[in-house]
Amino acid sequence: MTSLAYEKWQALAEVEAPGPVFQALHESRLDSFLADSQDDGVMVIDSYGFIVDCNLALCRRTGFSRSEVLGQPMVELAVPSQRRRISAAIDDALAGDGVRARADGVKRSGETCALAITFIPLFDDHRAVVGALAITQNIDEALEASRQRERDGALLGLASQVAGFVGWSLDLGSGELGWSGDLPDARGSMPTDRDDLEARLSAVDRARFARALDRCTRSNRALDLTLAVRLPSGERHLRLVGKASTAAGASAPRVSGAALDVTAAVVEQRQRVAVEDLLSSTVNAMTDGFVVLDPAWNVSFVNDRMVEFVGLGRDAILGSSVWQVLPELNDTDFEQAFRDAVRERSTAQTRGWSDERRLWLEVTAYPSGGGLAVHLRDITEEVAREEALRRAERLESLGSFAGGIAHDLNNVLTPITLAAQLLGHSLEGTPEVETAAMIETAARRGASMVRQVLTFAQGVEQGSERVDMVALLGELGRMVGDTLPATVALELSPPPAGTTVIGDPAQLLQVLTNLVANARDAIGAATGTITVDARIEQAGAIVGDQLVIDVVDTGHGMPPEVIARVWEPFFTTKPTGKGTGLGLPMVAAIVRAHGGSIEVDSDGATGSRVTIALPVAAPPPTAGDDDALEREDLLRGEGHSVLVVDDEEAIRALVRQVLVAYGYRVRTARSGDEALRMLLEGSEQPDIVLSDITMPGRDGVGLVSSLMGAAITTPVVLMSGREDAQSIPEVVRRRTAGFLVKPLTTSTLLMAVHTALDHRAEAGRS
Repeated sequence: MTSLAYEKWQALAEVEAPGPVFQALHESRLDSFLADSQDDGVMVIDSYGFIVDCNLALCRRTGFSRSEVLGQPMVELAVPSQRRRISAAIDDALAGDGVRARADGVKRSGETCALAITFIPLFDDHRAVVGALAITQNIDEALEASRQRERDGALLGLASQVAGFVGWSLDLGSGELGWSGDLPDARGSMPTDRDDLEARLSAVDRARFARALDRCTRSNRALDLTLAVRLPSGERHLRLVGKASTAAGASAPRVSGAALDVTAAVVEQRQRVAVEDLLSSTVNAMTDGFVVLDPAWNVSFVNDRMVEFVGLGRDAILGSSVWQVLPELNDTDFEQAFRDAVRERSTAQTRGWSDERRLWLEVTAYPSGGGLAVHLRDITEEVAREEALRRAERLESLGSFAGGIAHDLNNVLTPITLAAQLLGHSLEGTPEVETAAMIETAARRGASMVRQVLTFAQGVEQGSERVDMVALLGELGRMVGDTLPATVALELSPPPAGTTVIGDPAQLLQVLTNLVANARDAIGAATGTITVDARIEQAGAIVGDQLVIDVVDTGHGMPPEVIARVWEPFFTTKPTGKGTGLGLPMVAAIVRAHGGSIEVDSDGATGSRVTIALPVAAPPPTAGDDDALEREDLLRGEGHSVLVVDDEEAIRALVRQVLVAYGYRVRTARSGDEALRMLLEGSEQPDIVLSDITMPGRDGVGLVSSLMGAAITTPVVLMSGREDAQSIPEVVRRRTAGFLVKPLTTSTLLMAVHTALDHRAEAGRS
């Protein structure tokens, strides 16, 4: 440490609480930069960009005293047009990055000087930036010193022999200015005296010219500077080189030398700097990473996005090997692409997954000189959208496939359900009635499974059944209890007896089974517990009571970044092939369709809690309405006639058997064509037509259209093994008197026929 810096530090140490900037400066061992023996100007700025100290070299070079500099914003030392650039560099330094910037500084005299400024951030004990050290180097003086070492008096003697140079001579006593010839584009318009020359210069150049002449005559130093001279042909940049001499008997010295028109070079340099600045700002504005590598694989340029991506300071990146800056590239397809581009001198591109970054990356390497220009792009979202499109197409195919399968399965389940119900009625009071009930329950479960497939493939529609949640949790226990490993315990806490919600029992069961399955996966091979706790909570007079269900597990939990995305379609943390990312989004969709809400909570270590809230249904109607058989007795046919149309013989037979048992007269047809002939040729029209939609030849929709064309007004109730009422054309929907989804039950069948007859009667009265 120099004596001056030591004295400053000692004076600081005597203060009860040293300033954080100087504390950081001392701990970083950067005190020596403030030494007044330094040739470079040095400043210390605080966290607001104000100068809190400087060395004497800065004062000498700028002409300002220390008292004039201290307490001023550092940007005030730069020309106004470049203060934004310096402000940005200061912001980067105060953000913790080492920065190097170029700018024109303003001296006290008003003249400017080209500076290269290096900013070094200063950190306190907590790694917080408290200020920065700014080291300035005068580029003009450095270049001038270098030129002075390279030139000697022989240059002046050779100047006239070099193409494009002319001699010049200025008598400092009389001010007379002479030229040995004309420069290009300046014939007959060269200034003839000092006043004339200075009148054609800017104020800054006039001051520079005066100082250069003074140094040349007083210190016997060579003159070498470039001036922008206004001539009739336009502004020209003249480089003047010369030395002072005093002739015997002369009262004042004369400066003589050579002049060169360097306008083209200056313009080219300005254009190059402008292009470089534009290129740099453009590349830094890119949202993708960009880096240039030299032939030794070292980083020679890096844009802001790449600095952010790497996570190191710019100074730590520049000059370092790319294999050290991005070690995850080693022994990967990315490294191979780099080496292929260099070896073959052609563009190489590759994309792949980075485990370290948890990103999909696309890298393009362009040969540049002996090295590479590398463009790095984060394509994670793009890959997710390709992937999402592929899955959507797969789901669309699945939806079509599921619809066809659902129709066939429901056609199979309909006769089983109807037959079981008929058997149950006929076996009432015998032990075999339980067997019939078991058959019906199994058929209903099969129908529920079909509805789950359709829900997954076609979307969610809220059901309108009154769902007994105590029974539903009992069904959950039976369904998943045997599927859990012995190390995982399932604890069920049902709500109070009689708790019901309005909705679809199959969908609500799907919600709970999905959550239990996720909880099981979270526990994995460990020993754990899954708790399903249901209770009634009061949510206020407006919302009413709510059924709150908590599904809690003792698994590994979820971090915040996963919780934030669990409801996104196709997002999954499970390995490829183990999860589609559709389970929880489907759960949320079902809950919302039932007027409820769902939330997830986890500490990321000791398990997760999923909370569902559903509106509790109002109390059921009077007790007498609960008896299905009593309701069915009220729906007797009283001799009305029904035409049943279905291509499945078992369905025709069992529907006929149910309707006949309840007082209807029934005829059947195996196709839409047969039904149309019967309706057109028969002398007695049925009171109602009950027709399947999907049949060979003329289907149910075609049958309705034909009846409309023939002006036959018999009510038609359509049936389908698919929940696709919305797919029926609007004009046909308006013509139909109802829509039944298979598999049919005795109650739904009788209710649909009875409702259609009521509508027919009302239409007749009107």
